[in-house]
Amino acid sequence: MFLITEAGQPVDALCALVERHSAISSSSYSDASDLSDGIQKSWIRKTPHQYQIPGGPPKLEDVAILRQLGMISEVPAPRGEFDGALVLGGTLLAVRKRILFLKEQYEKGTQVDKIYLLGGARVLNSETEDIGALNTPLPGLPFGKVGWRVTEEHLSYLQTEADMMAFILAQSDLPLSWTGIPVKTPLCEDGSVPDTTDTVKRFLFQENPEPGEYLVVSGQPYVARQTYNVQECMRALDFSITPSGYQVTPTLPLNAHLDEVAKLLFEEVRLFKGL
Repeated sequence: MFLITEAGQPVDALCALVERHSAISSSSYSDASDLSDGIQKSWIRKTPHQYQIPGGPPKLEDVAILRQLGMISEVPAPRGEFDGALVLGGTLLAVRKRILFLKEQYEKGTQVDKIYLLGGARVLNSETEDIGALNTPLPGLPFGKVGWRVTEEHLSYLQTEADMMAFILAQSDLPLSWTGIPVKTPLCEDGSVPDTTDTVKRFLFQENPEPGEYLVVSGQPYVARQTYNVQECMRALDFSITPSGYQVTPTLPLNAHLDEVAKLLFEEVRLFKGL
């Protein structure tokens, strides 16, 4: 685990982060579970776009602490063969970065041909995932054909995150051996956007995959928690799950980091208690 010791106490780096960004000292909490309850109330964002802590980039001291917690640096994929890669969903930029990262790992010796695109029915953002953004390739991930453009006709079937993920794989210059397999997870019963756990369950239901070695493709600071989510879904099955992901985006604000730390601690407390 990244945030909890074998004795169930928060690691020193987590305590240091709490001292810097919490009104209550870390020494006031009895254990990691108690601390988790405390920071859930102050660090977790209230809505997808409303944080409880002001924005702004993390200071160098914060970055150093977050690096110790394993939430900054790239998590490279091991060399060798995998039965499949689970590319987790996200924004247009995040998905492109995940596919570019997987391409770079492939070129370094990570062998995988089946690319499962775990997307949801989230409607695309009209400002950050519009036709202009779709027509602007990420450096290092050019379109497969020179002069290729997204058209209004394409937009007629580009409605959701899952549609967008499949489209990115089709439009980009990628290894010919790759086979992209879209996994489109519907909205939850309450209308909320499906999370990692929902998309993995949909993958298992849709594909009924054979047990084997699977690579999770994410990005920092979400690699650890999302890998836990995948492993939990496959815990009763004979799957080997390996985490991987690109290094954190330097512009990610501190409040987003703290939100993710609180969520990761919650997951680790659950694992520690065997829940």
